[in-house]
Amino acid sequence: MKPLHNLDNTGKGRLLAELFPLEIPRIIAYMKEAYANMVNHEQQIKEGWTNGFITANFWYQNAAEVMKVLDKWKNPEVVSIRVFSDQLFHDLRAIYTIDCIVKYAEDKCDYPKFQKMVSILFDYEPKKPKNGELV
Repeated sequence: MKPLHNLDNTGKGRLLAELFPLEIPRIIAYMKEAYANMVNHEQQIKEGWTNGFITANFWYQNAAEVMKVLDKWKNPEVVSIRVFSDQLFHDLRAIYTIDCIVKYAEDKCDYPKFQKMVSILFDYEPKKPKNGELV
């Protein structure tokens, strides 16, 4: 196995899927849910867009590309680790995929080891609790 600092996004996606294969269908379901929410609130999201690195239109195009991939998979329960990582973490699709995985880990997943691995692989800091709030 390559050292972590030598893994590209596809390698990171593959490692995550190998370590937590039962999370793949849940991640896919979350990605679809997040996209449906984006589509249902498109005007509000675009009006409030503050990301200076990418445009809202780019984000929507990127998310739509990921959805095209997901729509090809008839049964997310049997998607192979290789297909998951090669197709969702390839090129610019990785941007939306990683964002969804980070948000899934923070908001939907109750598995601390998965959350820690997502934090390590994708180099982000989990949300800090507000005063008096439990994590």
